[in-house]
Amino acid sequence: MTKLKLIFSCFFVFLYLGNLFAQNPSPFSRTYVDTLPKRFEIDVTDLRNHIYEDIPDALRNKEFPRKTYRFADLSSIHVSSLLSSGQVYSDWTSLEQYVNKILEKVVPEELKDEKFLHVYLIKSPDFNAFMTPSGMMFMNIGLFADIEDEATLAGILAHELAHHYLKHSINTYVKSENGDFDSRILYKNDNSSKFSIKSELEADSLAFQWISDSGFNTNGLFQAFKISERQEQKTLAQYWDMWEITASTHPTSGKRLERLDHFHEAESNPTGKAFMVSKNGFIEFQKQAKTEVLKYLLINFSYLECIEKAFIYHLYDVENPTYVYYIMEAIRRAGYLDSSFWSKNFISFTYLKEVITEDERKKVRLKSHLFEEFPQKILALPEDAFEKIQGKFYWEGEPKFTSNEEAFLFFEQVGELYENPECILSKALSVSYNEKLLKEYLTKYLTKENIIYKDFAEALLNGELKSSLNNKKLSIVSDFILVVKQGDDHIPIREENSSDIEYLKSLVDNIAGAFTDREFVLKPELKYSKMNDFLILSELERFSFISILARGDQTELFILNPKYWEFMKKQNVNEIEFINCQYYDNRKYQYKLEPYKEIANTNLEELFSAVKKHRYFEVMISSVRAVEGLRMKTLYYGGEEKLAFKNPAYQQVIDTIKEKVKLRDKKIKEQDEQIKEEEERNKKLEKN
Repeated sequence: MTKLKLIFSCFFVFLYLGNLFAQNPSPFSRTYVDTLPKRFEIDVTDLRNHIYEDIPDALRNKEFPRKTYRFADLSSIHVSSLLSSGQVYSDWTSLEQYVNKILEKVVPEELKDEKFLHVYLIKSPDFNAFMTPSGMMFMNIGLFADIEDEATLAGILAHELAHHYLKHSINTYVKSENGDFDSRILYKNDNSSKFSIKSELEADSLAFQWISDSGFNTNGLFQAFKISERQEQKTLAQYWDMWEITASTHPTSGKRLERLDHFHEAESNPTGKAFMVSKNGFIEFQKQAKTEVLKYLLINFSYLECIEKAFIYHLYDVENPTYVYYIMEAIRRAGYLDSSFWSKNFISFTYLKEVITEDERKKVRLKSHLFEEFPQKILALPEDAFEKIQGKFYWEGEPKFTSNEEAFLFFEQVGELYENPECILSKALSVSYNEKLLKEYLTKYLTKENIIYKDFAEALLNGELKSSLNNKKLSIVSDFILVVKQGDDHIPIREENSSDIEYLKSLVDNIAGAFTDREFVLKPELKYSKMNDFLILSELERFSFISILARGDQTELFILNPKYWEFMKKQNVNEIEFINCQYYDNRKYQYKLEPYKEIANTNLEELFSAVKKHRYFEVMISSVRAVEGLRMKTLYYGGEEKLAFKNPAYQQVIDTIKEKVKLRDKKIKEQDEQIKEEEERNKKLEKN
């Protein structure tokens, strides 16, 4: 402890003071809202018509009228669903406006009047962006976190924009639907791969020209592919049976970099600007984007990647206490689910190295620790990374730590230097099995100001985590998947307006009347008034379906993530269940366009009121709960029910859901009784 403080105290104290100053509000900050903005409520019909009318006339009116309309229909539903899913940033307008100003710089004249042309940001840590046929582009926050300047971002946006301009998506769809990509000889056909690679290279060429015309440095597109190339090499070091990256739907980054070199040689004026909108804005936004990346890696249970990312960010910005917290939390949660994780080498244990002898070529597990040499390749860092990082001292002298446990203890000390109270809670939860140490750290945590989980820490300290929750269920009618099958075509029916939501709400209210032990809520309704509740319910629902294998003691939901206890406490329940429904209406296939249009424009009331239809209905119910001595998650599948042919579906759906909820309760009660009986038997055996 003394040695650690001697090494880092002088270094961190003045940096910590600088960090306090940097935390003042800025024009680049994010504004949190609890409702879905009106601009995110896209009219699916309007969007579908826009996409359909933009399809080349030869395809739309002559060759493939139904297929192209179906393409527009599915694309519009995908975009509308994504915008209202809560996974797109609807409350960070400053960053959204900034990115779109960069887009404006590269948009060619022929696309400037596009009605829906706009970039939206997705809450995903992955390095990716994609264009939709509507002109709406979606960019992951993880992409923004990894680039180095506006020119690189401009290159990526221009590439996606080129796909839209060249209409690659509709051409790919039509070829696929027309059977051009079917396997015919020895179950292998490379047409799809070749077409996709050709499309990517075409987009690269056009993007390069647009960037050159915009005034941005064309090196930005080059840098984007350098990032991809480093990621490819990192991937190779993680898989036993992968020796080289081969082109499938995209050409390899190496191939693309070779082509860009040729473009540079042919261009008379390759110079351009790295920043054209706001360099200061880029720096501020990227700092926030990195925190968002780490947050969503934790939410998605991607603990190993969270550790890596947080450590990389820490190397470049050692004064930022946020990165220290995420390193600790990701290690803690990974170790909580797998106790063997603590003794493994920090980061390096997941990688392989290639061994070549005269007789064979193989891969072996990397046994060396991270600090034997600078891990430029396995961390996917650029070649000049070591010169740029602030954390060179990790590779100087004796290693500060080698295992995950040592890393956790090391960063615990760094967290103390930063006076970050959440690091204290992380330490407390890491020793939750030791009552004495747990109380010691919780008590210390509760003495700090501005802590996030005060109520949780008090309840845990007093042994009241579960007893403080009301013995009641919150039943979330999560999703209705409504599909009309017309031959091989699956035509989705989605709620598009307030009347559809009200119709579903009336259905849920009818179900709720049959139960007194639970409150029913229609989840899609929440995003219009309680977006934050909608988001955490979406997270809990994903968790309810994830299979988690924990070694050692039984995993406790709230120890893994205290946020879940805070939410259950607010809802005054000890169980949240998610009711997911799938409705299928089977009809004969018709080849013409009009029957498809008729179905696609059906509203929910028309669908559920129809008679003489072959319909099937499925219900799946999952839950998370905090009941002493019982499993924290349950899962029940109610099977497929055929609805009466001659009667409307509305009342049948209500009755089926009621029946399945009651059957689910009975089934789970039987399982709980078996668990209790087994525990009693084990207690008797221990006494004897």
